[in-house]
Amino acid sequence: NMDLIKATGNDNMIFLHCLPAVKGYEVTEEVFESHYGRQFDEAENRLHTIKAVMVASIGKL
Repeated sequence: NMDLIKATGNDNMIFLHCLPAVKGYEVTEEVFESHYGRQFDEAENRLHTIKAVMVASIGKL
């Protein structure tokens, strides 16, 4: 929750989640929608990583 984020004392911290997230159970909506949240960037990077692994695997056939 936001209290834990503020307890870090670090305004540069980021919140990551591999998605899908259950708002209100795994993470509060306040944190999920805050400027600390980078979960969508993480999800996008995961897409490109998966594609790279697939290409690398196909190349070894």
